[in-house]
Amino acid sequence: MPSPLIQTQDLHRSLPLGSQQLHILRGLTFNVEDGEWIALTGPSGSGKSTLLGLLAGVDRPSSGQLFLEGTDISRLPEKQLARLRNEKIGLVFQAFNLIPTMTALENVAVPLYIVPPDVDQTDRLLHAASLRAGDAGDGEGRIGPEPLTRAARHGLRHFRAYGAVGLQQSRIHAQQQ
Repeated sequence: MPSPLIQTQDLHRSLPLGSQQLHILRGLTFNVEDGEWIALTGPSGSGKSTLLGLLAGVDRPSSGQLFLEGTDISRLPEKQLARLRNEKIGLVFQAFNLIPTMTALENVAVPLYIVPPDVDQTDRLLHAASLRAGDAGDGEGRIGPEPLTRAARHGLRHFRAYGAVGLQQSRIHAQQQ
């Protein structure tokens, strides 16, 4: 039987708070099977963003284990974590994190600079999104400080996270609301 897509075992995350420890996650154990959809809900401060950071390999647990497709990512060196994030995980952050000196097209393509996928796939992806240099922004294609509407910037951040990672057959996508 294949291993779960995501598996946590006794996951803990604590941070120092003065002379005390702030316990954010305590002994979290769960599995997510391939093809399964989950939603993390809870009040502010309950650890949702902390858990997403751990699952994405952006942060490390204080103790416990975190497996992605059978690999314990809680013990991987940073270079391997960066490759894993680029190839397998799509993150949509609350902030837009768009680069104002780049066009909409260039912003979407940022992940492609790290591990370039097949050129034909990239072209189909960009065509499907109807993104062309100069289609949005300041007339020269730059997104600038405010030329795109909030909705357009929202769409670009999703496209950047899902599109480029999707080209590489990613199966894990996380979004903060």
